[in-house]
Amino acid sequence: MNCVPPPWTDQTMLNANPESERPESDDIAVQRIVQSAARGALALVAIATAVVIGTWLAFYVFVFLKRSVAP
Repeated sequence: MNCVPPPWTDQTMLNANPESERPESDDIAVQRIVQSAARGALALVAIATAVVIGTWLAFYVFVFLKRSVAP
């Protein structure tokens, strides 16, 4: 049996801030980053949806409505 602990258990995490005296301040910073990312994702979804709806409306107005008016 191998009783030696794996080498990766002794290392600090890559995203850990070893200079921080208060780890709770790191949690606050992470929360701020997560909230701003969610806001950016929602903005991207809103812009993409507006582009799709705008394209559909333009197609409807300039193609279908022109054909519906018979001379």
